[in-house]
Amino acid sequence: MTRPSVDLVAKDVMTAVADWLGGIFPEGMPIVQGQANRVAPPAFKNPADPRQDFRPPEWYQLTQVGLERLGANCERIASGMRGITSTNIFSVQVDIFGKEADRYAQILQTMARDWDSLGEFPAGIRPLYADNPKQLPIINDAGQWERRWTVTLAVQFDPTLTLPADTLTTATIVPIPADVLIL
Repeated sequence: MTRPSVDLVAKDVMTAVADWLGGIFPEGMPIVQGQANRVAPPAFKNPADPRQDFRPPEWYQLTQVGLERLGANCERIASGMRGITSTNIFSVQVDIFGKEADRYAQILQTMARDWDSLGEFPAGIRPLYADNPKQLPIINDAGQWERRWTVTLAVQFDPTLTLPADTLTTATIVPIPADVLIL
C-alpha cells in the first residue's frame, strides 16, 4: 500500500510568513521561532564580531497558535491518484520587540490586508488578515521591562493529501433490450 503524502505542512507556512516579514521589516532584523517554554530570549551573534552575543534593538518571534478547519474536503482524481485538499486558517502570533515595535506592528497589520501581499506567498498559503496590534510588555531574564507588541496573523492554508485512487481497469457490459420490462 502506498502511504499518503501531503504537499504543505506547518513548517512551510512558518517559512512563508518569515520570508514575507523579512521583506516588509528592516533588512537583517532578527527572527526566532517561539514557543512558550520559560526560557530567556535568545542572544544573537554580533554582526561586527560573531564571537560576541548581543541583543539587537528590534527583533521578532513567530509562534503557531492555532489551526482552524474551514470546510469540507475538495477531492480530485487524476492519473490514478486522489488529491484531498482541506481549507484551514493557520494562526501565527508575531511578537515584535524593541523601541519601534509599535511601528512594525502597524506595518504588519496593514500589509496583511493589502493585495500586494498575496503575490509574496507560495501556492496554497495566503494571508487573510491580522488582528489589531496589542502592547504586551514582558519582563526579561534580567528583570527589566521590554517593549513587545503582538499581532496575530491569519493565513489561509490549503494542504493537499495525495494517495492512490481506486480505479476501474476492466468492465463487463451486459446489454439489456430496451423493450423488456424487468420486474
